[in-house]
Parts: sequence; C-alpha cells; structure tokens
Amino acid sequence: MDAGHPLIGDPNVHTTTSETYRSLFPDAPETCKIEGTTHYLFQEIARTHLGQMESKPVIVAVLRNPAQRVLSSFQYTRHNRARVNPSLQFHQYVEWGLEERHDCIKENISHPGSAYVLARDIQYGQYIDYLLPWRESVGKERLAVLSFGEMVADPKATCCRLASVVGVDPEFYEDFEFEARNATYTVASPLLHSLVRNIGKRIPESWMKRLAKRAYMSGAITKQTTRSQEAEQALNRLEEYYAPYNERLAEEFDIDVSSWR
Repeated sequence: MDAGHPLIGDPNVHTTTSETYRSLFPDAPETCKIEGTTHYLFQEIARTHLGQMESKPVIVAVLRNPAQRVLSSFQYTRHNRARVNPSLQFHQYVEWGLEERHDCIKENISHPGSAYVLARDIQYGQYIDYLLPWRESVGKERLAVLSFGEMVADPKATCCRLASVVGVDPEFYEDFEFEARNATYTVASPLLHSLVRNIGKRIPESWMKRLAKRAYMSGAITKQTTRSQEAEQALNRLEEYYAPYNERLAEEFDIDVSSWR
C-alpha cells in the first residue's frame, strides 16, 4: 500500500524487508505464493515494487461493473461495517463523488479508512487509467485481466485458466466447492448495528460471542428491497459516466463489458 494510506498494515515495503514478508508463508518456501487485496490495483508503490521484483510475479485483475462496484462498496460500508451516516443516501453520495466533493463524503463516514476509500471509489472505477500503467510496469504477458461476471458465471473454468497462468495445477479445482463469502447484506437498523459492532469489538472471542452474533444477525438482516428511483437514477448516471472508460478498457484488454450497460 502507498505510504500514508490509512489501510496500510504490517509487513509493508516501507518499514520491513522482503524476508519479513516471506515469513508469512513459512510452510511452503518453494511454492507459488498468492495473495492480494482489492486496493493493490490503485497503489503506485505496488505497481513499482512488483514490476521490479526478480521473481516476475503475475498480476491478476478481476473487474466488476464499475457502477455496481461503487454501489456495493457504499452498501457494504453502510450495512456490513455500519460506518456511514444513516442520513446519507446513495444518490447523494454519487452526486458528491462526481462533483469531487470529497470532504462532504468524509464528513459522513465514521472510519478514516472507509472515508478514504469511499471518497475515491468513483475514480477507482476508471479501471483503464490504472491498468495501462500496470501493463507498462510489468508487461502484457504478466497481466491477466478478466471480468467478475465471467468468474461468477463459471468459477471452475475461470480458476482453472488462472491456475495455469500462475503455475498451479488446474486439477486442484476439479472437485472444489465454490462458495460466496463476505457478501454485502442489508440491516434493518443501521444505528443499532453500529452500536452492536462497537460493543462486539470490546468482547473477547469465544463460543458465546459467536453464538450471540449468529442470533443477532438472524434477526438484524433483512432481504434486499427494491432500489429507490433516486438510487436507480444514480446508477444510470454512473454507467453513463463510465461508458467511455469501459470502451477503452475493452479495446486495450479484450474484455467483454457488454453486460456493464
């Protein structure tokens, strides 16, 4: 992560060495190491550092419809993380984001890391602006770009193809059971959810805490309701905004973005 990024952790290239990073994989020193985060794509230090590594790592970018990604990020921060002012609606967030009124967004987010990300999420959807520098840094042969929709539609075939790219035996996925994790959900009361999360952070992990969490979540989560007219209009506005970026993306990286309209 870039220096100063609020989500930076340890180890990192600014304060530790590559040997410290390798210690995260103590049981398999000679095997292929795979790790990542959604934020690497947007980090200059990641692009520079990985581009200069002697091991020449392969970079894989899985891209989602940028308008839907912005909505998902907002909803995840609002409901799963309970860090968004309940009065801030998606259409207002989009308006501020497109107008680059980042301070207005940050004032309505309770966590500095989430505020940093949400203030930049609309810009992050301009994938082509980030992928071109990555390709220049690591080379075309070391950069694999595919769509999230492709992975969801056929996860087995997609993962087998990626396994071949990074040097892993594709047979690993022959009997693999794929499951969705870390999904975005909607809570009935954002204020109550925020209070429960704050209390939960102060309670040590135990079977009783896990049981209480399951009981709470079973009643707190509601089914996704139909989006408001304002939210639909905001999504349409984002899709129009991203259209020229998506067109360039398809031309440069041969990725199907037809479903992103």
